[in-house]
Amino acid sequence: MTHHSQKNYTTINLHKRGFAHLFLAVVIVLIGLGGLLYFSWQKGLVKTAPEETSLTPTSNPTKDWKLYSRQEISFQYPPTWKEKPIQLTGSGSYLEIENESGIFTFIFTNRGNYNNGTEKPYSSLQEYTNMPYPGVERIIDGQEAMQYLPRAGSENVNSVYFFSKDQKQIYTIELTTNVKTEEQIEKGQKLFDQIISTFKFLDTNDVEKDTISQFLGRWDNLQKNIPFKPVLGGAGWFVDYFQFMGNNTFLVSFEDGHVLHAAIHKKQDDQFTLMESFENIPFKSTEWNSLEEKYGDQNNIFVE
Repeated sequence: MTHHSQKNYTTINLHKRGFAHLFLAVVIVLIGLGGLLYFSWQKGLVKTAPEETSLTPTSNPTKDWKLYSRQEISFQYPPTWKEKPIQLTGSGSYLEIENESGIFTFIFTNRGNYNNGTEKPYSSLQEYTNMPYPGVERIIDGQEAMQYLPRAGSENVNSVYFFSKDQKQIYTIELTTNVKTEEQIEKGQKLFDQIISTFKFLDTNDVEKDTISQFLGRWDNLQKNIPFKPVLGGAGWFVDYFQFMGNNTFLVSFEDGHVLHAAIHKKQDDQFTLMESFENIPFKSTEWNSLEEKYGDQNNIFVE
């Protein structure tokens, strides 16, 4: 019995020694690796942290886009897209812009905020659209907007509605993808969001004052096409009214009693083009009323 116990003790002791040797070897290896890593780090061969790099700003995808601007708003669109002639629709207008391949069609619409049924302005976008389902709230240059499309069955159409800041106009921005592949639909949705991100409300007074100033400064170059030459104050005619009608088109009127002298001008690329001129039109005559119908709001275009 004594001999057997001694054998067991010897075996256990050998196991302990083997473990101790193994542990010591592991410690030595770890120390060696630690020293090697430290030496390598000192030499710059191994870097424990990434180098600091200067952050470059994310490129702006709309940087080189075209700018559409009128007296109260502006937005940008891709440089190869083409504007079509603006169309007048009752109390508003719409502008269509299409890309060169016809894959995408963009439409910007504005109309007066007036409900013919109630004879009052619309109080909300929901009342105006009368949609049976709720829209997605969005913010466009600080103004609350409502997006109703895309949705199931109309994934290729993107549209959003919002009021002007003075609540007098209702705007619609819509982009339709005419090629209904998943890739093109996703691209159209991205373009729609990018165009919306460029939308700005302008300070109307500043823009109009600048246009008026430019117009009067170039009057000598324009007068050869106009049958009268107004001046600001003093003897003779004087400018008493400018009315901006959208798409950089404005009416200049000069009034002598109840006789209207006026001209419609369009500004484009810092150039003024005479669209039409009028002289000696009796106040509220048939001719007067026909001009109101042709060029704008019944109550806002002409000075009475």
